Amino acid sequence: VILVTTKKAKKGDGFHVNYNNNFGFQSSINRPEQADGLEWMQAYLDGEFNAGKYYTGQDIKTWMNYLTEYRKNPGKFQTTGDGVYVDPETGLNYYLNEKDLYANMLDDYGFLQAHNVSLSGGTDKLAYRLSLGYNSEQGILITDKDRYKRLSGSAYISAEITSWLTQSVDIRYAQSDKNMPVTSDKTGLYDMRLPVVYPEGSLTLPDGTSLMTNTPSNVLRMATDNNTIRDNARILSKTVLKPLKGLEVAFEYTFDKTWSNQNVNKASIDYTTVELAKIQTATTSSLETTHQSTDYNAINLYANYRYSWNDTHNLSLMGGFNQESSDWKKLYT
Repeated sequence: VILVTTKKAKKGDGFHVNYNNNFGFQSSINRPEQADGLEWMQAYLDGEFNAGKYYTGQDIKTWMNYLTEYRKNPGKFQTTGDGVYVDPETGLNYYLNEKDLYANMLDDYGFLQAHNVSLSGGTDKLAYRLSLGYNSEQGILITDKDRYKRLSGSAYISAEITSWLTQSVDIRYAQSDKNMPVTSDKTGLYDMRLPVVYPEGSLTLPDGTSLMTNTPSNVLRMATDNNTIRDNARILSKTVLKPLKGLEVAFEYTFDKTWSNQNVNKASIDYTTVELAKIQTATTSSLETTHQSTDYNAINLYANYRYSWNDTHNLSLMGGFNQESSDWKKLYT
């Protein structure tokens, strides 16, 4: 969480330049711990699923014997890829390499940084402030497809033009750029149902084609981009008039515009599962674009009159007018 606070300059204050920065790192915590291969296979047997056979045909007890021996002497087995052992009698694949599929989709850490610089000052009748900010966040997933950055700027000036007229303007602008991975239509990114022996990397199909499997890290490598750029511009103008003693009239105008562009790129990429069938991440490749904008306008006009006499009587009158409008548009292609 990055918190940035700003203060308006004071009249008569000298010229100041301020700069600050923050650097940090983020990583995942409280990750679920997967059962090891033998624990998973024993649970499969205890549940009496499919008469002791995995849904792709492997005999669970045979698999447990292979894995127990593989732990003791992995060189005894002629494996390919990620611990794939082909049973000489049945021709079925037995997967023997244990790994943390969940941890394999995560980077060691994501780098965070924030920079803020401001200039402020003033005279007896003038106050001003300029500021710029930049934030950048790298996510904790491999491939760096989860990232965020934000650039912001603001300018404020207040001037006592005459003894009865004061004008101030506050202008702010910010742009954010957020990117997230677009995964397969058929499998989830945070897929925890896969056992620790599920093969990473690639598998060879019966026709000889080698395709990546649907583990979380592979899904990330095949993922495309969901990118959203959001802009926000705001102007606040305030005019204060004091034409008569005790009378103060204020006029405020606010303009706030927000617009965003989201582009979702879906690519049709071939991959496989332990069923050794060819699957596509999407039926067809596509590019989805969503444009949204909101224009907000507000007017506030109010006056306050105060009058006192004989040091004991006070009169105060207030009146005002307010008008707001908002226009929202959305275009999806």
